[in-house]
Amino acid sequence: MADISALYPQPPQPNGANPLSNPSSALSLLSQVQQLKRMQSEQAVGGALQGAIGPDGTFDPAKALSGIAANPNAAYAAGEGITSALDSRNRQIAGDTAAFDLARGQNDYVQNIAGSLANAANPNEAIKILTDASRRTNLPTPMLTSMIASMPQDQKGFRRWSGQYASVAQGAAAANTRTPIVNPDGSTSLVPQSTLNTAPSGAGGEAGPSGGLGPMTKASQDAYLSAQGNAATIGASIRPLQNALPLIEKLSASDFGPGSAEYAKVKSILTTAGIIPEGATSVDMRQEVNKYLNQTVQAAQGAGRSDEALSAAQHANPHLDLTQPANIALVKNQIGMSRMDAAVTPAYDAASPGDKSKAGFKQFQSTYYQNTDPRAFRFDMMTPQERRDTLDGLGKPGSPGYQKFINSLRMARSSGAIMPDGGASGP
Repeated sequence: MADISALYPQPPQPNGANPLSNPSSALSLLSQVQQLKRMQSEQAVGGALQGAIGPDGTFDPAKALSGIAANPNAAYAAGEGITSALDSRNRQIAGDTAAFDLARGQNDYVQNIAGSLANAANPNEAIKILTDASRRTNLPTPMLTSMIASMPQDQKGFRRWSGQYASVAQGAAAANTRTPIVNPDGSTSLVPQSTLNTAPSGAGGEAGPSGGLGPMTKASQDAYLSAQGNAATIGASIRPLQNALPLIEKLSASDFGPGSAEYAKVKSILTTAGIIPEGATSVDMRQEVNKYLNQTVQAAQGAGRSDEALSAAQHANPHLDLTQPANIALVKNQIGMSRMDAAVTPAYDAASPGDKSKAGFKQFQSTYYQNTDPRAFRFDMMTPQERRDTLDGLGKPGSPGYQKFINSLRMARSSGAIMPDGGASGP
């Protein structure tokens, strides 16, 4: 049968080529569409960022993020826009932090200067110091002007103003620390450091760097309180020696020196075995003395935790390997010198009864040992012959050496280091 299809009308053919029939053409078209969408999204993000810039030129990251979120066209480039906005916010925070630190440092600098100006002759001198320091460090003029405007012009108010700045510079913890002071009546009390900072003046009208006590007065008071606190410790440290001394004097020469420990050990073994009656030897007394001397060594200033430090401290103090006369002399000397150390504050009180603020103590302490004879503080432990030999060696009555000893003896008695009677009788 013949093909007659060609005799029928043909369907219309498309004018252009089908994109699906050409993959390269399809990919090119898709790329163009994506570029168009990206351009539109970037324009939307850029518009949001631009809209967040204020009239004064400041950028508001939060407003930019809100603009990006409100525009659907910004979705394609939203990630980049969010990153840009957040980076801008982080840079703003870093800049604000740096500006704050700079202002705080400048403020701390000028406050530290203000807090140290209590010794300035007058407010005008303080203004010159502040101005000069500010000029050298390029301190902002408004900060300096504000500081000077708050400065009282009267001396009393100026000192209080300076002291308040000193308390701020010290910080809350230091300003509220309870500090010991000596009251006008000679008693002691604890007050906040800020109270001393804002005190109008110190002893004799002297003002310190913080507007409170003058530096010399404060240092002298601190030294007095420290020496007074050490007196009880000194008394406790010599108690073992005081207990040991009469026992050392009762023991025999054979209980001391090299080899005495082995000899005492043999006697102890014989006593334990019943060969020697209990109490027939001085072993118990020697052991008690050894205990007291060891207590002194352990409390010694140079005794550390190491064996070397402990050995050094032992050799620097009385111990049983020394002879009996050496131990007696060393114990008496150590007790006397410790008594002398503990007597410095009552000696000052007796020498300067009118100085209730203790402003002159540090000067007195610096010459105390040169002007004091330590033998006076062990006078009660001397035998009658030792006392006579000591007095005979001082020179004639009224001579410098004799007078120094007599003054020291009176000092030892008045301070309670030695009793006025019972062995302390003398000149």
